[in-house]
Amino acid sequence: MRIGMFNFANKAFICTKLTINDDAFDVLNCHMSSGVTESEYNRRADDLKKAYTSIKNNHETAVSFIIGDLNFRNRVDVQTARDMVKNHNLAKTIEAKQDIVDELLKCDELTRLLRSENFMFLREQPITFLPSYKFFVNTNDYDIAEGKRIPSWTDRVLYMVKDSITLSIKNYMVDTETKVSDHKPVILLCSLKLTDYSKVGS
Repeated sequence: MRIGMFNFANKAFICTKLTINDDAFDVLNCHMSSGVTESEYNRRADDLKKAYTSIKNNHETAVSFIIGDLNFRNRVDVQTARDMVKNHNLAKTIEAKQDIVDELLKCDELTRLLRSENFMFLREQPITFLPSYKFFVNTNDYDIAEGKRIPSWTDRVLYMVKDSITLSIKNYMVDTETKVSDHKPVILLCSLKLTDYSKVGS
């Protein structure tokens, strides 16, 4: 499905469906609208609502994932962003690093959006890593500039699970070893306990 301004094909999401033992799964890979203005944020929120509605209304699906470059930004000034990244790198303990991540997450558009009733069944594992965007290519150094290049968690993995399925999260992480892009890959490691159909109706 095309999304974004004027439904141009540069922004879209595509759904992959698979079935295991009669349990159906949806994976929506998305590239949503970019930009830092209020109208661009509203377009992004509308994009996510379209994706969410498409999976929520599919009652045959046991587990749904929304993944990809969702393009949600941190609404924070450049100097604050620089200070937080610097302080995170200097922090000596995991707890101190997490405190800085949590403070920056207060400025994250998607974190606030997921608290609304429009997305009440959509989940994300707690974030424990610095933003996945925007880096200088071939480095782990942020490309921070006024306006459009504030470090942000643009790359996300969201999910929705029906009661009959057990989803166990192993890790939610960013891969800092990959340096070929201005984004870092974000990875959700999880396991699924599927429905035991041999016991259904017994």
